[in-house]
Amino acid sequence: MTNLYQAPTSDLLGEVVERPKKRWKVFFWLILVLEMLSIFGMLSEDAVDVKHLILEVLMYSFVLLGLFGFAYHKRIFVAGFWKLVLPVVMSYDAYSFATVEGLELQEVDSIMVVLVIMVILILPLLLFQYYALFRYGFKSAFIWGDRQRPES
Repeated sequence: MTNLYQAPTSDLLGEVVERPKKRWKVFFWLILVLEMLSIFGMLSEDAVDVKHLILEVLMYSFVLLGLFGFAYHKRIFVAGFWKLVLPVVMSYDAYSFATVEGLELQEVDSIMVVLVIMVILILPLLLFQYYALFRYGFKSAFIWGDRQRPES
């Protein structure tokens, strides 16, 4: 005999439903365009640093793949791979900022301009990029096929 006072159960209880990510799709395309401009800028220099160019293309290929997978709900490689990619990309970005060449910073004003540009423009883009890669690798059970809710 069924209990009349018990709420019915549903097959959908354990499933995580995620809304479409329109903003993340726009962010993916923005990063793609900015990276293409960066690569073309590196190629247009008189003395092209091939090692730096190859590292840039390699690292940001993985970043763009991860952003694409996250924004468009696609499985690319496995979740564990993206858990490893995130610290590698963060390390590469820290290395590339530490070894910036071509900036002739002789005056305090020029140093301040570069710092303001980095803090206002570049840092937020990098933080959103890291956040998206973190969510893709660690918190996207709906993409990777886990039937359990992601931990909060």
